[in-house]
Amino acid sequence: ANTDPLLTPIEDGSNQKISGEYTTSYILHPLVPKRMHSQLPHVKIIMLLRNPIDRAYSHYTMSKRAQLETLSFEEVIEKEFGEIEELRLRSRECFNDNSCDVSKCFPHEPMHRHDENHSTFYMRSEKDMKDYYYISYLFRSIYDDSVERWLSVYPREQI
Repeated sequence: ANTDPLLTPIEDGSNQKISGEYTTSYILHPLVPKRMHSQLPHVKIIMLLRNPIDRAYSHYTMSKRAQLETLSFEEVIEKEFGEIEELRLRSRECFNDNSCDVSKCFPHEPMHRHDENHSTFYMRSEKDMKDYYYISYLFRSIYDDSVERWLSVYPREQI
């Protein structure tokens, strides 16, 4: 028997079931709103947004506790701050391009890894992009572009 209440369908007495999925990456990926809309145009979406500063610092401390992060919060934010505008620009271009070509989402400039060697890498695949989203504290905490993309695809009544 399923004991996880998040995975248990909700019954409302009308013989209809409500089920869902939750993830933190859907809101960020520039192509997900259009991809999702093509498959689920009438879906109801629930977006939960944390205070961006609290979200970024909480993510950082979680990574630090798991020994995934070696830099100070200030060092990481400084590195990411220099990457934000290029990432936002590419995400907008990628979303607005009707070809859904994920390579248009990738910044032309190298991204910084969170390591003491100050190494960099180029996003060359969707996996690289998702990996960066996973380690990004600042970019993931800037919601305006992401929410705007979702609202341009789905009416406000569905979100």
